[in-house]
Amino acid sequence: MASLTQIEILLPELRAYSRSICRSVDDAEDLVQDAIERALRAGNCPSKLQEFRPWMFRVIHNLNIDELRKRRIRKEYSKYQEDLNQGSMQMGGTVQGVYLRMAFEKLPSEMREILFLVDIMGMKYKEAAGAGQILEECS
Repeated sequence: MASLTQIEILLPELRAYSRSICRSVDDAEDLVQDAIERALRAGNCPSKLQEFRPWMFRVIHNLNIDELRKRRIRKEYSKYQEDLNQGSMQMGGTVQGVYLRMAFEKLPSEMREILFLVDIMGMKYKEAAGAGQILEECS
């Protein structure tokens, strides 16, 4: 577990690094806060400051990558939903679109996830399988 003293020493550097990789100051502060929380909860973080410093930079980097991925996925999903809604409108809101959504919602969550990742998001099967493993590990 990280010590508060180590975090206090590194805080200006962590903020500077986070601001250099984020588009907004608020996002950078959130990133530093998430990294500090992770460090305080981690049982396996380095105890020496010279090892803890790069570890924290790596945590910030990885959290930033995760956030960028989430935003990209949300954006793509929103675009898909918009296209789907627009398609339904163009079809005059046909029953076919409604049935398709109802059928999709009735699928077990694992099947919906695979269908979404492969057919809607355009992932390859191997990528979708990797994403599925990550989701299982997180839950």
